[in-house]
Amino acid sequence: KMDKGKIWRLIGRTGILACHLQQDRQECLSYQLLIIDTISSIPLFPFEHKFCHNENCYQTVQSTLTQRTQRVRRVQIISFLSLQSLVLSAFSASSALKNFRLHSLKNIGGLFMKCKVILFAIILLFFIPSIGITGQIDWVKYPTYLDLDSDISVSHPSVVFAGNKYHIWYTTDSGINYARSTDGVVWEKYPSNPVLQDGVGDVWDGESISQPTVLYKGGIYRMWFTGYDGNSMRIGYATSTDGVRWNKYGTNSVLNLGVNSAFDDVGVSSPSVLYADGLYQMWYTGYDGGNLQIGYVTSTDGVVWSKSIGNPVLKPGAAGTFDDIGVSSPSVLYAYGLYWMGYTGYDGNNMRVGYATSIDGVVWNKSIDNPVLNLGVNGYWDDAGVSAPNILYDGKLYRLFYTGYDGNNMRIGYAIAQVPLPNSLIANAGQNVSIYPTSQITLNGSATDGTPPYTYSWTPTTGLDNPHIANPIASPSTTTTYALTVTDSNGWTAQDEVVVTVSTASTIFIQPATDSLTADESVAFTCIARDNNGNTWTVTTQTTFTTNDPAGTMTANVYHPGKVGTWTITAEYSGLVATATVKVTPGNYVNINITVSATTTTTFATFTITITLYDSDGNPYSGNVSLTNSTNSIIPNTVNLISGTWTGTGTIISSPSNGIDTITAFYNKTGAMATATIMVFMNSQQGGTVTDKGVTIDFDPGDLGTANVTVHIRTATQISQPLPEEIQFAGIVYNIDIRDESGNEVGTQTGQIGTVTVHLAYPDIDNNGVVDGTQIKEKDLIIYQWEEGNWIPLDTTIIEAKNIAWAEVHHFSTFTLAGTPTIKNNLMEVIVYPNPCRVYLGQQLHFTQLTAQCTIKIFNIAGELVKEIEHTNGTDEEVWTDPGKIASGVYLYLIMNDHDQKATGKFGIIK
Repeated sequence: KMDKGKIWRLIGRTGILACHLQQDRQECLSYQLLIIDTISSIPLFPFEHKFCHNENCYQTVQSTLTQRTQRVRRVQIISFLSLQSLVLSAFSASSALKNFRLHSLKNIGGLFMKCKVILFAIILLFFIPSIGITGQIDWVKYPTYLDLDSDISVSHPSVVFAGNKYHIWYTTDSGINYARSTDGVVWEKYPSNPVLQDGVGDVWDGESISQPTVLYKGGIYRMWFTGYDGNSMRIGYATSTDGVRWNKYGTNSVLNLGVNSAFDDVGVSSPSVLYADGLYQMWYTGYDGGNLQIGYVTSTDGVVWSKSIGNPVLKPGAAGTFDDIGVSSPSVLYAYGLYWMGYTGYDGNNMRVGYATSIDGVVWNKSIDNPVLNLGVNGYWDDAGVSAPNILYDGKLYRLFYTGYDGNNMRIGYAIAQVPLPNSLIANAGQNVSIYPTSQITLNGSATDGTPPYTYSWTPTTGLDNPHIANPIASPSTTTTYALTVTDSNGWTAQDEVVVTVSTASTIFIQPATDSLTADESVAFTCIARDNNGNTWTVTTQTTFTTNDPAGTMTANVYHPGKVGTWTITAEYSGLVATATVKVTPGNYVNINITVSATTTTTFATFTITITLYDSDGNPYSGNVSLTNSTNSIIPNTVNLISGTWTGTGTIISSPSNGIDTITAFYNKTGAMATATIMVFMNSQQGGTVTDKGVTIDFDPGDLGTANVTVHIRTATQISQPLPEEIQFAGIVYNIDIRDESGNEVGTQTGQIGTVTVHLAYPDIDNNGVVDGTQIKEKDLIIYQWEEGNWIPLDTTIIEAKNIAWAEVHHFSTFTLAGTPTIKNNLMEVIVYPNPCRVYLGQQLHFTQLTAQCTIKIFNIAGELVKEIEHTNGTDEEVWTDPGKIASGVYLYLIMNDHDQKATGKFGIIK
């Protein structure tokens, strides 16, 4: 029986009792350790220093526990069962214990003071089922859930230790809440929760936000969270300097859905993020409409992420396991050279927590002891599910915050585990070695101590036949340091390195060193490298080959001669040079020639063409020769050589600009080509078409009178004489004149020629109905002709489908395209209609009298941005096709362009 001054305190987060006694502390500790030692050798955790009031207490506890853990278990399981019976008898003897619940132990105080031994046995009896005997990490649950909120949906905790305090962010029905604690058990809730809420309007997180993960780096809290728009979940990003005032990044998520048929093409959620050495690593849940799996992405800024080609990195387990339906909600930390992941497993009935380890964060090994955190006892607050783990590690203890579910409510629980220390595993990658290129060597990897069997992993994998065995064959092309990572059966790792030095070349030589060939042949060269030890290897693909043959070519290592003579082939590899000599003799190269019977002709007139084709030995060629000319209007366009010669008549239909036409003969079999030049005049009686520089001129028969002419078209991009006021220049000036066979200019006055059609092309590459580089609509273009000191508008027809304007002219001079700009250069006359916009009638909202480019922002009365439209189509109008996505009411608009011009106003929406 104890004095009133003696008190007991149950430390739920460690799962054992610590004595806080004003006197008889040593007696208390002895009873406690006796019970622990009698029951089993299950690993329990060292008392933390703060649980004792003085150094003597602390040293006593540590010494006793150390001695106990060094002894072999002396009592078999029957001893434990006997003690259990003793405890149950004690329960039966006391009616005051009939309604005993674990989480109320801390309130029953003196009732259990009656018997120290029974009290200790009861406490341990209730805690031991939470401790796995064979698991690497054995979790001990805190006896009740954390007092955070009365909200029925309190889940997905994310805890950070910073500033000597624990900080927790967690999901509630109203958003993401925040609390802080000095011990991780008793929490002070932020009075202005939630600290982060759903997005406003039709946005990616407008339906809800949840599942935060927070990283504290550089004095900044960085949160990644899940947003839901009513259809899909995506991951967003926010930052804060104090953990309660958050700024979301941008207006979109930072991790979007995967491509079609990907494991995450329907949803991405529940992120877990680490940062080290300039790299952010994220593990997240991916959903494809049927399966929940875990993926992996990396980023240098926490915003732009690259998905792993190995995704998903964690998949559901085999049939019958605790996670055979889905895996989700990862929580990853890095310790002892390993990535440790806690995750939620689902078997179709319940969710439990498992864990896996990885060397690289991509290839994961699940624990054979999964699940490591199981359901609570029947009737307890987490008897229907445990999920969404969040793991912290302080170098001594793992601290696990998780979501518990009783079939109705979700709450946040807490558990701890002691970290098993590695068993001096040693990796040995062998002695450094030297090889020469193209040779190979077997690496001698091995492991000692630790717990066999071992697994091996070599990096980089370049040059290895199998990087996952102890003794791979290595054949690197350059000196390489191979790192060996050994993992024992307990998941502990050790590393070692070996350097494989690849010798370098001291000289090179070419094969063949000399050669002779005809101009029609080719030769491939091989480059051989030699080191100082006489070892040789081929380096052809790494060698640059050149030749001094002025007409010859090198295709990689293959020489194609161009001219007859003796030439040098030069090879260069790694700063070393070697040469070879090649003598080239004549081959069966082709000589082709084309001649015409006249230096001038007219359209539709005939003239004689002669084509000859022989080889270097005078033997004639036969076969088809293609004929083309500058205007692609020569007849015939194909002739057939017989015995090396073709002679016949030709006709050119269209006169080229300036009249100079080039006829080309092309021998299809060998690519031989020859050209002839002829002056082609437009036939005055038959007319024709001239096309050049975007201008097409159609002459009807008789338009030219009796003169055969050539047409000359010159262009300029600047206009020498101003256009009438309010008329905008469209960009090109065309100077057109025609000359007779004597070179005299004709057709400068009305009456000298007939009515001629002139077509002028204009640019509209984006087909938006506006002439590129102007504010002129296509339909408003007019052809202007310079006449007697004035620009005269012509009756113009626009063919928008072909981007052509045409008009009839009666003489030639200077022409240009111009028009009145119909697109405003300011925002002074903006019109918004219909106002109000009756969405229920199918109306759309029109913004008119805009400049060619501007930004339209729409705000609600509270000043919140609900829509932003980039007007870039080059026209003066923008149509908002889906105004029904916002609620009925009055809205404000702000329109801005790059010239700092603005327009504001308001409109109504009626749905």
